[in-house]
Amino acid sequence: MYREAFVLLQVLDTIFQKRKITRTDVITNNQIQYLITQMEILEWIQDWLKDNADGEWEKGDAIQITTLDSPLGWDVEIDISKTSIANLEIKWILNENGKQDWYGVKIQNQRFRAAGDAGKLTFLLNLFREMIEKIENED
Repeated sequence: MYREAFVLLQVLDTIFQKRKITRTDVITNNQIQYLITQMEILEWIQDWLKDNADGEWEKGDAIQITTLDSPLGWDVEIDISKTSIANLEIKWILNENGKQDWYGVKIQNQRFRAAGDAGKLTFLLNLFREMIEKIENED
């Protein structure tokens, strides 16, 4: 994980050198931690996919990430039929703070479904992660 963050910082350094900008002028420690957190959810979802692959499940629509056009945003749908939350049902819950700040989630028919504004992709994936980890830690 930290190796990937280091590589990312090297890439940013190269970009900044070309523009004569120093990293310290642009990136704070909080921003570096934010980048690491963003990469962690991508690593987690990759590992989760590998852990749940059984030769058949992944041939279908195991994980789908698509864009929405009106309003602009993301739609995440994940097959949870092989998970500890497979029998969980949650009706659509919408959290709307404005046209550019919203997300919703539901679990129905062994599918996790979440949608949110254009800045919420990693947030939506983290919602899924938190649900899975919370249920699995209760067992």
